[in-house]
Amino acid sequence: MSVKIKEAACRSLADQYEHGNQNWLAVCAESIEELDDFLERYAELKATGLLNVLPGPDKKTLLCQFTDTGYREYAPLVKAARTLG
Repeated sequence: MSVKIKEAACRSLADQYEHGNQNWLAVCAESIEELDDFLERYAELKATGLLNVLPGPDKKTLLCQFTDTGYREYAPLVKAARTLG
C-alpha cells in the first residue's frame, strides 16, 4: 500500500463497495495548495487498479469507488478502524 487513503475516505469507500458500488464517493482536496498532491495520489491509486476514479463537478473533487483489488487491499485497515470505533 504505497499510497495512503485517509481513514474516513477508506471507510466510506468500503461501505459503498459492500453495498454494491452503486454510488460514487466524492473525495475533495482540502485546499488549493493540496490539489497537486491530491490528484497525484488518486491517479496512482487508479493506475495501480485500487480505485475507479472519475472527475468531479469541480477541480478539487474526484468521484471514487474501490475496485475488487482495492477493497481486498484496504479491508484490514477498514476492519481495524471499525473495531476501534
